[in-house]
Amino acid sequence: MPLFLAGLGYKVIGVDFRKYSYRVYNFQFVQGDILKLPFKDNCLDAITCISTIEHIGRGFYNDPQNYVSADILGMQEIKRVLKLKGLLILSVPFGKASVNNQQRIYDKEGLTNLLEGFNTQVMRFYRNYECKNRNNYWKEITLQEAEEIDSSQRTECVCLFSGWRK
Repeated sequence: MPLFLAGLGYKVIGVDFRKYSYRVYNFQFVQGDILKLPFKDNCLDAITCISTIEHIGRGFYNDPQNYVSADILGMQEIKRVLKLKGLLILSVPFGKASVNNQQRIYDKEGLTNLLEGFNTQVMRFYRNYECKNRNNYWKEITLQEAEEIDSSQRTECVCLFSGWRK
C-alpha cells in the first residue's frame, strides 16, 4: 500500500525494524521501531497500518519480543505522531479473541481498546472464503457474523478500519 500511494503522488514514509533497500519515487524508508517512532508529535497527516499491529511484540518476524501489550503501545505511538483529526487506516485479524506465536486476533472489546482515541469513519468486516478452481476471496460480513469466527489457526476474518484521531 505505501508504494501504491507513492505511485499516486503522495509523499510516503515507510517504517520497519527490518532494512528496505529499494528506492521508490515519493517513498522514504525509515528503519525504526513502531514502539519508538522517530517523528515529532502531531506531525503526520495520515497513517496506514495494514496487517501490522497484531504482530508487534510477538517476535514471529524476528522483531523485538517481551511486550505483553505491544499493540496498545504501538497504537499510542501512532496517536502521538498523527495530527489531530489525522486519518488512520488499519486492518487486523478479527473474530474470537486469541493470541498465538504470530499474532493477536481481536474481538469487539479488544478492537475497542486498540482504537481508543479514534473516531470511526468506516469499520467493515471481511471473511475469507475458499473456492474450488479459484483463488480465495474476501466477502463483507456483519459484526455479528465476524464475532463467531475462529481465526486462531489462520486468519479467516479481518476488520478494516478508517477513522480520525480525536
